[in-house]
Amino acid sequence: MLFASPSNPNMNQAILRVVGVLEELGLQGQDLTRAYQQWESFVLGSTLFDLAGAPNHLESRLDRLRQLRNDSFDQITRHHRHIDDNNEAAFAATLRTLVDSLSTDVAAAAAVANPG
Repeated sequence: MLFASPSNPNMNQAILRVVGVLEELGLQGQDLTRAYQQWESFVLGSTLFDLAGAPNHLESRLDRLRQLRNDSFDQITRHHRHIDDNNEAAFAATLRTLVDSLSTDVAAAAAVANPG
């Protein structure tokens, strides 16, 4: 697997950093392992989606979005650079949403465990 490759110790360090952030949110046990799996699935899925069309993944996405013929996509479908910018912004926003959701879950569990 890409993330846990013994030949790539930098990836192992990245995993430890992610797990550390999740632990700082208060996650532990099954909640920690589930949260890590959510993160890993999102990152791998997003990466594979783009790499599947490599080296022309931006052009492929541009073509797909142009075929929608939706005015909301006019700005980003003018050039593949706009697709890349939008893709990066969406990736970051989804990671933030995931972390915010996990933080909310931890806070809700703490409130239930310690009412009052």
